Amino acid sequence: MYYTTKIDTDHSVPFNYHVATTSEPLINLAHHVWAGFSDEERGAVDGKSNNTSGVTGLVYVQTLLVQLYYHWSVDPRLCVATPKNNNAVLVNDFYNTNKVSIRKQTKVLHLLEKHELIDTTKGFHQRSKSPQKTSSIVSRMRAAKRLNDLFIKLEVEDFDIDLHSGRRLIEMTDFEVDENGEPIKTNGSKVKLNKPYDETQPHVAEKIRLLAAYNSLLKRTHVDLANTNEPYIIRKKYNKKKETDEEQRIPINQVNKFTKRVFSRGSWNHHGRFYSGWWQSVGSAYRKHIRINGNATFELDYSSLHPNILLVEEGLEPKDDAYALTGPRLFEQYDQKQQRKLVKRAVMMLFNAKEITAGHKAFTRSYSSKRKGDPRATITLKQFEQLKDAFVQENPALEKYLAADQGIRLMNVDSQIMEQLINNFTSQAIPILCVHDSIVLEEKYALLAQTELKRATYRVLGTAIPNDQNRMTNDTIQGTYQFNDVPYTLTTMNEHEAAYPNEETSRHKQNLEAFKAWKLKEGYED
Repeated sequence: MYYTTKIDTDHSVPFNYHVATTSEPLINLAHHVWAGFSDEERGAVDGKSNNTSGVTGLVYVQTLLVQLYYHWSVDPRLCVATPKNNNAVLVNDFYNTNKVSIRKQTKVLHLLEKHELIDTTKGFHQRSKSPQKTSSIVSRMRAAKRLNDLFIKLEVEDFDIDLHSGRRLIEMTDFEVDENGEPIKTNGSKVKLNKPYDETQPHVAEKIRLLAAYNSLLKRTHVDLANTNEPYIIRKKYNKKKETDEEQRIPINQVNKFTKRVFSRGSWNHHGRFYSGWWQSVGSAYRKHIRINGNATFELDYSSLHPNILLVEEGLEPKDDAYALTGPRLFEQYDQKQQRKLVKRAVMMLFNAKEITAGHKAFTRSYSSKRKGDPRATITLKQFEQLKDAFVQENPALEKYLAADQGIRLMNVDSQIMEQLINNFTSQAIPILCVHDSIVLEEKYALLAQTELKRATYRVLGTAIPNDQNRMTNDTIQGTYQFNDVPYTLTTMNEHEAAYPNEETSRHKQNLEAFKAWKLKEGYED
């Protein structure tokens, strides 16, 4: 069993301060564990005062057990980072909406460990005169054998768990900088800081209102992969540090539908994309198997969105494919389709970079981080510049935007387009799933979606941007009958059947029925 093995600190998730549940078995377990502590132990957590206005130790126990149970149910090996530094999260921090006290939480963690309910590892902080060389690791915890045995007895539905209770719907991030204004890095990564903002500003209040309405709609919408027998999918992830391929479990459930919006550099004009839904992590091959309320879906995305945004800003017409090259192949080992992907990746990296060499480094790193020995990770700077030059030859007006730190602004523009789509569909009680520049929705809304995608870009840019869909819908096939061309209709029908994900597992069907019963219990109307 997992609890007989050493905790893998690399296989972990951040601690969650926004956990709640309506599950009676989990609530009863928290009460059982809290009652199992002695009066002296409980008093050491809550103090001797009769004042119960603060967050009690029982609440901390429940918060810890619920997230431990959730991760255990998906991947028992997964551990949770547990900050114990009292300054890690301040009680009155803007983002600490549940007023969690690290000091009190640490006391509860020690009790859980003392009673052999959790296994832990100690963290460390190694100081250095150079901030770039300072290293640290937060302590970790996971369910121990005793807690594992208690979890096995529980019957909990995933939609009875809330991992986002009270969480801010918008994050404003910034980077900690040194005296030269450069981001300080820890273990090679930028240190992200969350900044408070004024929620009463009209434009901010409207963004929050929309996100609240959208998340409310998602909460009462069943979103699932119909072809999986497990409540997760497994994806390979290359661990560059260990130089091995590792399995990563992506939970597929009704818990991970919460969507937030993230802005960067302390500005409402930078970034702003929508994040967190599990559908953003599974890849397009899996997304075609998504069912919304048990119904088949399709995906629509904008064609060459970022180049087209810039073309429109330059007063030019958008293109169906801004990444396609009309000249001969640049590299013998890559065909036209592969070459297009290389051009697109290079351009995306250059939009985000401040200089060509930085774009090239990000380009090669994006391939080396996915799998060992990927030949695309060995593309030289000279070859990278060939990709850039070929793109510029097709789109000369866009050369000035390459290696000019445009990515964060372009993401803000595409987030405005997505904001329009979410607002328009949510106001009609039609759930959509956003994947940055694409949306997934039920097939029956195909014609409406085409109209809304054009309307959204027109409102933001003044011009409609072309879009594509990932496969034909039933309505598309039915529409071919008007041409009285039987071979054409049969061809489209065969293409549809070949791409249509027919498989629906028993797990999906059972989860859908359980969700319907839960909705009825909670009083949600269809």
